[in-house]
Parts: sequence; structure tokens; C-alpha cells
Amino acid sequence: MKTWLLETLIWAVVTMMVVGAIWGFTLPNLGLSVGISILVSLFIGNSHRS
Repeated sequence: MKTWLLETLIWAVVTMMVVGAIWGFTLPNLGLSVGISILVSLFIGNSHRS
């Protein structure tokens, strides 16, 4: 569980930086980037665990 949280946090930061750099640091963009990062983390985490 700890690994998943750390992985999600790292993905969230990276995705927020990329989305912010491309489209600007607005609240909807940051919210979208957090959602994307959680989905990516879930997919990557599940593929590593299985």
C-alpha cells in the first residue's frame, strides 16, 4: 500500500508539471492531471502486481 501511495504521488507531481507546462497552471487542469495520474498509477501498479 505504501508503494502505491508513493507511486501515485510521484505520478501526480510529474503529470501536474507536464499539464501545467502545456496548458497552464489552472485549477481544472491540475485536477485533471491528478485524475490522470491516479489512473496511470492504478494501471501500472496492477500490471506490476499481477
